[in-house]
Amino acid sequence: MYTQSTSTYCPDPTDQCGTMKVLIGNQVAFSRSGCIATAECNRSSVAITTGILRTYFYNSTCCETNFCNSGFSIRAPQLAFLGVLLTPTLFAML
Repeated sequence: MYTQSTSTYCPDPTDQCGTMKVLIGNQVAFSRSGCIATAECNRSSVAITTGILRTYFYNSTCCETNFCNSGFSIRAPQLAFLGVLLTPTLFAML
């Protein structure tokens, strides 16, 4: 699976931040975060081709504010929990 995950500022007023996923069967083959035309937001579609890849599905999901499609982020409670988990490991290495 190829994943491109970047939070995005979309200066064009006809675009929104969003994520598009291409699926082959039930498996995500490609995922991309970026600017998506508002008309294409929150849609699913099926494409049928004549090449090696016969049928694939795509799903686009948009959000309303800039940078809202960012990937993984750690918040303070999660960071504190991670610190508690790693402290014994760090002391064991000394």
